Amino acid sequence: MAFAVLETPLGPCAVEWSEVGVQRLTFGRDAEARRQRLAEGGAVDGKRLPRFVREAVARLRQHLSGRPQDFSAVPLDLSRASPSLRAVAEVLQGTPAGATAEAGAFAARLALSEAQLRALLARNPLPVLLPGHRVVGPAGLVGAWGGGELLHERLLALESMAHPPLHARDGQPWAPRVEEALEHLRRRDPALGDVLQLVGPYRLTLRRGHSPYEALARSIVGQQISGRAAQAILLRLASVFGTKGVPLPNAIRQAPDRQLRAAGLSAGKARAFRDLAAHALAGEVPGWAVLRRWPDERILDTLTRIHGVGRWTVEMVLLFRLGRPDVLPLGDLGIRKGYARALGRGRLPSTRELQRRGWRWRPFRSVASWYLWRALELP
Repeated sequence: MAFAVLETPLGPCAVEWSEVGVQRLTFGRDAEARRQRLAEGGAVDGKRLPRFVREAVARLRQHLSGRPQDFSAVPLDLSRASPSLRAVAEVLQGTPAGATAEAGAFAARLALSEAQLRALLARNPLPVLLPGHRVVGPAGLVGAWGGGELLHERLLALESMAHPPLHARDGQPWAPRVEEALEHLRRRDPALGDVLQLVGPYRLTLRRGHSPYEALARSIVGQQISGRAAQAILLRLASVFGTKGVPLPNAIRQAPDRQLRAAGLSAGKARAFRDLAAHALAGEVPGWAVLRRWPDERILDTLTRIHGVGRWTVEMVLLFRLGRPDVLPLGDLGIRKGYARALGRGRLPSTRELQRRGWRWRPFRSVASWYLWRALELP
């Protein structure tokens, strides 16, 4: 047996293979631990990767960078797997990127109990290549292989790029796609389906205008104050700097603190504004054309490096500017209140509870989020 430890967008990955095909993938800290065990056992790290391994690794890196790949042509060696796991593997390979399969139906198809399926997926030797993360039960993930729930979340977030958008080019909801999302939510969560019925049609329209720089600047100004107060500050900023909208990054960089404070920005928001301007001038605030090509996790990682721009702010960009279909802002109080009213018997859910319930809604958690917000408006 040969092996190699390679760098991927999700960290180190140990790849093991035989002459027949790829035998095992291990991620993160487990990859380094696996390397140590194999080295102690006499296995030799592969210096020159066979062609099928090179191709598998190339596809893997593309996939983990947000460009979903078809792994059906990658030769796998499951000779050490049980017959039951091989049967599960055959079905897993037919589950497309970005989709999820219900654990109950998946198990029934193979004449297994859900407990048996859970045990088999927990021993999945080839995560990603055999996409066990796409099998979802009522309480969340089914097989907690290396990396656990966090890695499952990241993989499903990356694969959401495989889904067609929920909106047409004019920013209006795209009816066939929305109906697919609503049918999925009704089937996976009947209680949420009742909310859909009460609220009515999905009406989220994407916001147009403003560059990403301007959108983030407006979000910084609006943090923890009313919309009217935020608008007043934006008007004062325009007046102080002599602009029609948000002042340009170079003007912000050169302005003294007193000029920013005179417009009504707090010390913290002035600092955030300066850091946003610095990132924009360094080319680290991409335009919409670039962001539309990036997976959600890359956008979150890039934009939250800006002081004062947190995960919630970027999630609002993903939802209302980019129209991403699978965003669930776990820290949003409105969503938690909507959940409490519609699904939680009046009790605010913990982040963990909301996250686990949200597994049922993938890959349309954005639609579920919109309906939870609207649930607060119900009589």
